[in-house]
Amino acid sequence: MKFQTGIIVGGLVVALGLTNPTKEDHARKLAAETLAPYAEGGNDSPLVRIGTAFAESFSDSVIDYHNYLLFSTTTRAGSDERLTLGFFRFVHVEKQPD
Repeated sequence: MKFQTGIIVGGLVVALGLTNPTKEDHARKLAAETLAPYAEGGNDSPLVRIGTAFAESFSDSVIDYHNYLLFSTTTRAGSDERLTLGFFRFVHVEKQPD
């Protein structure tokens, strides 16, 4: 039983490490959440696409990425205020940047 538990836990740790979201994943999700009100109804306007590209490139000065190997977070630059939490390629937005 201990061996099987070890294999399951080991597999879970490896899966978390391999699927940890990148800084770009976090920035993309933050941009999508921030621009969501402007893209309601599936309206993929050029303004929304430009805004998404701008937000992703601007994110380097606004957010700090923290990689903990098994999961990752972003915080507001120069602050401890957590904005996102990511694991298994999933990014959850906790707070939107102002």
